[in-house]
Amino acid sequence: NSSNCNNANCVAIASDVDGDGIPDIVYTNYNNNTVSISIGNGDGSFQAPISYAAGTNPGFIAVGDFNGDDVPDLAVSNNASNTVGVFLGNGDGTFQPQVAYPAGSAPAGIITGDFNGDGIADMLVVNGNNNTLSVFLGNGDGTFQAQITTLVGSHAPSAVAVADFDGDGILDVAVSITSGTAASSEIAIFLGNGNGTFESLAAYSPAGSSSIAAADFNQDGIPDLVYSNHGGNTVSVMLGNGDGTFQTAVPYTVGSNVGSVAVGDFNVDGNPDIVAPSGNLSGGTTAILFGNGDGTFQPQVSYAAAGNGVAVADLNGDGLPDVVAINDQLSILLDAQISNYSANGISFTGSAGEHNVVANYPGTSPYTASTSSPVGLTSSNATPTLSVATSGTPAIYGSAVTFTATISSGPTGSMRFYDAGALIGTGTISGTTATLTTSTLAAGTHLITAGWAGNTTYSPVTSSAITQVVNLPRPTLTVATSGTPSNYGGSVIFTATISSGPTGTITFYDGTTSIGTGTLSGTTATVTVNSLTVGIHSITASWPGNTTYAAVRSSAVAQAINNPAETVSLSVSSSGVSQGTAVTFTATVRNGTTPVFPGLVRFCDASAGECEDM
Repeated sequence: NSSNCNNANCVAIASDVDGDGIPDIVYTNYNNNTVSISIGNGDGSFQAPISYAAGTNPGFIAVGDFNGDDVPDLAVSNNASNTVGVFLGNGDGTFQPQVAYPAGSAPAGIITGDFNGDGIADMLVVNGNNNTLSVFLGNGDGTFQAQITTLVGSHAPSAVAVADFDGDGILDVAVSITSGTAASSEIAIFLGNGNGTFESLAAYSPAGSSSIAAADFNQDGIPDLVYSNHGGNTVSVMLGNGDGTFQTAVPYTVGSNVGSVAVGDFNVDGNPDIVAPSGNLSGGTTAILFGNGDGTFQPQVSYAAAGNGVAVADLNGDGLPDVVAINDQLSILLDAQISNYSANGISFTGSAGEHNVVANYPGTSPYTASTSSPVGLTSSNATPTLSVATSGTPAIYGSAVTFTATISSGPTGSMRFYDAGALIGTGTISGTTATLTTSTLAAGTHLITAGWAGNTTYSPVTSSAITQVVNLPRPTLTVATSGTPSNYGGSVIFTATISSGPTGTITFYDGTTSIGTGTLSGTTATVTVNSLTVGIHSITASWPGNTTYAAVRSSAVAQAINNPAETVSLSVSSSGVSQGTAVTFTATVRNGTTPVFPGLVRFCDASAGECEDM
């Protein structure tokens, strides 16, 4: 923790200097050259301070564990002594005497951090008269090496904040540089090299800042900056870009003569808020700017507590951040969260769009009436549920299909039906359904959706798609034979008969082998075949289909082919002979055109009734 103040009395919260688990307060006393510790009681009150001698005009103060004993130690910038004073804690609420380290001229803002990546706490202080920042690298035993200085500009640096502004894992520094005029004041950014040295990156002016703090105000994981415009009545926020540069500062009005800034989540909404005390001994206020979480802030809420320095911690153990402000006295502001109550069952009946909603409490004794800050509300119409169904799939091309859309209660009017995004018709909503009957869908697969256009109460809605398959009609086809069985080598006529409509040719098959085609004449086609072999044949007819009718193949008809009958022819060597003269009879036996042999042939004399086998 480091102090945030205007180089006068400054305050920082020491996590727990006496080991009782309760935050304590440490602060500088600029005019009497001391550092004081007030032990916390745990209820927001504190014990009488214990003071330790510091250098001349101690201004800023920071807390860290410099010797690795898990006990808070202190570092103080002694403005007029040109030193940094280190007070090692004993763990019981007391501290060892100051050990002073030479710094630059007029050291002011001071902060602790690990600037060389060795896991040991270091110190960084800005020096107002010689325009430098000094880094004291820690040795880990409570002692420090000699300062490493970096020139920060031509004017006086007054306050400092550290964070990793460029996302390289090394701490960087933002320095508030003031001069005689606000126009020549600036916020300077120095990127850490990881060895305790820094390189100048950019400067932003005019700033006129006396106090500066780093936090992530827009929840993008990138550190941002807030600084007080001393002598004025504003604090300014600069959003980080993540590369070490920052966007243009946006000012917010707070109390007059603002001194310092700090950050805490005072309304426990998860967004960083800003606290900025202002004023002097004659009076002043402490302003709270509630963060919106996007880098912007609501108008100030002011409390009657003046301050030059400020710190934030949970001082009474209720889990809420409290505020300590200091001038020549300490002011404690305890965060008191009012119990949240909700009104249930409230219906929003406004039209869709952007609305600013406020809550109004009329007041009941002893509480006064109150109206909340407006909350932006983007409202949209309710979206109904919508589904679509088919009367049946697959359907036959040219036959009627009915699609039914079902929508949740409320919407009225016309329902549109689409085939892959193309409108195919509309239906009127009756109750919660609308229908469309069509017979014009082409053969194939269709993605059918229903859509309702919406009205002032309900948003437009489109259903999920359903699949509708439409098949071509399939004609009937039969095949018949001119006769079965038939003899081998004889002609057989096959006739295919198809239902009315198809044209073209019919192909006839013996099993899977084509045996010929015939052209349709009306509803029939024929083929004549004489090449079938002896045996049983399975004959079918097939039509290939077209864009109107599906392809079809007939059932099979059996065709038997038999061997042909054997024939016998008889010839004689001479038809007129004398008795006793030899005559030769020749019998020829054939199966078709093929002679049959061997075998017996019986020759008979029909008139005599005599036969002889030869």
